[in-house]
Amino acid sequence: MSKELSERINKASEAYVQNTLLPAAINLIPYIGGSLDVALASRGSLHQKRIVELLECLKEEMSHVKEERIDTAYLKSQEFSDIILKVMEASLKTRDREKIHLYAKFLRGAVIIQNRNQVCLEDYLATLIELTPTELEVARTVYEQQRNSELEQNESILQWAWRKGWKDLPNQ
Repeated sequence: MSKELSERINKASEAYVQNTLLPAAINLIPYIGGSLDVALASRGSLHQKRIVELLECLKEEMSHVKEERIDTAYLKSQEFSDIILKVMEASLKTRDREKIHLYAKFLRGAVIIQNRNQVCLEDYLATLIELTPTELEVARTVYEQQRNSELEQNESILQWAWRKGWKDLPNQ
């Protein structure tokens, strides 16, 4: 994580902790005041952990990509800058580590040379952000069931889906 971002997060957390009136007022809120106080006081370290998680995952993902496959022009574009910011923001808003890992995989795919006229990466990212962990797990299971499979001769799509385990999807 950049030193500047880390410092900003720490300063915001310290400012909250040093303001004695605000934490005292929050602690007066029945039932949830204490939890809110802890969340606000530790927000900096929480955000820092999530960004570090994203960066570690991204480092791992990018270590598997050959340099000649990187679209260096795209890396300099405003579109890529926007996507990076959206991924970082989304990572800050989820506690699901698997989703943070998916964001890193998404960024890896985004920087690989491809025909960007056929896909809108921002649309894909928006869809990924909106999916819940359960929905992602269902999508992954369906993908695993159906990948690398073709219709057999005289087989309907419905027959193919049943053969691939569609009936058993709820159990999986």
